[in-house]
Amino acid sequence: MKLAHYQIEHITAYVKDQNIWYYDVQHELVDHIASSVEDGMSKENLTFTKAFTQSIEAINCKTIQRKRMRASTSAVHRELLKELVATATSIRILALGAIFLACYLMFYSALPTESLVKSLKTLSISAVIIPLLLSLFDRKNRPYNYTTFISIFNGLFFYVIILNGIEMHGAIDSIKPQSLFYPVFFTILFTCIYLSYSIAFKQYQKIKKHVAYR
Repeated sequence: MKLAHYQIEHITAYVKDQNIWYYDVQHELVDHIASSVEDGMSKENLTFTKAFTQSIEAINCKTIQRKRMRASTSAVHRELLKELVATATSIRILALGAIFLACYLMFYSALPTESLVKSLKTLSISAVIIPLLLSLFDRKNRPYNYTTFISIFNGLFFYVIILNGIEMHGAIDSIKPQSLFYPVFFTILFTCIYLSYSIAFKQYQKIKKHVAYR
């Protein structure tokens, strides 16, 4: 039994009232609840109200949102690994070489190492925060309302914080004086950022296409 338009609107309004922030989760929940209601009405001969009540009692919207976010973030880590493999086997390997060369030249310039390290670490954190803040101004596509887009920046922030934390750990103080330590370290850090941007751009294109046909 197909639901009427006003019944779908009722389900949509309920999902939005549950503080479900992400559009993809909202659509997923509406489809899931609507299918459950349709089954209840056709197979059990329930009224819409009864079938709807039974459906929402069995579904915890916020729990589903948290699970969806965790799954999306895990998928980002897998996608980042795929991007790394694809880069290593394509012309984009030159981009990684360019990052290393830039880092190498900076650390062999006359600039003081300590100041350079602080500046690059600040730049790495800014590279995560600034694009995310800029996405707030995209009122048409609203990429920040999609779990996949936010997950990319969650993953990127995780890598930046972890790598910066490793650099500060006393356990590696003995290898810091090595001439290639900082060029290699910041190559890894900015490669993560570069690949995450690549994934974010692809996801943003999908969101734009979705919005165009919504």
